[in-house]
Amino acid sequence: MSLFDYLKCEYPLPDPEVQNEDFQTKNMDAPFCEWYKIDKEGNLLYEEYDIEDKSDPNAEGAKRVRGIMTRVNKRWKKTDLTDTIHFYAIKDDKWYSYDVIIVNGKITKLEKASDHWEKEQLSEQL
Repeated sequence: MSLFDYLKCEYPLPDPEVQNEDFQTKNMDAPFCEWYKIDKEGNLLYEEYDIEDKSDPNAEGAKRVRGIMTRVNKRWKKTDLTDTIHFYAIKDDKWYSYDVIIVNGKITKLEKASDHWEKEQLSEQL
């Protein structure tokens, strides 16, 4: 199973009960678990940040690495990505998944994903 990125969608969704949920996606080719956001206007943004070592040099064992790559100075930056992004979440044991077409960093279409993809993704999650 591969890593995923997080996506927050402020743009209106077909299912209002998940409007403020954190979604996951595997479409972004990011090196680490990164954060993305689709704002109310339909712009795709990614979270830029700086890295600082905030670890405790006096800690022992595995606790010594805690905080070694802390994200600081977080800020949102607009992308110019053109792609289809699939994102999904589970809330109250119900699967929600969407496909969004992004052209030059802006939504052109958002719709519920097909049942076929949902079943495939669920079996991968188990």
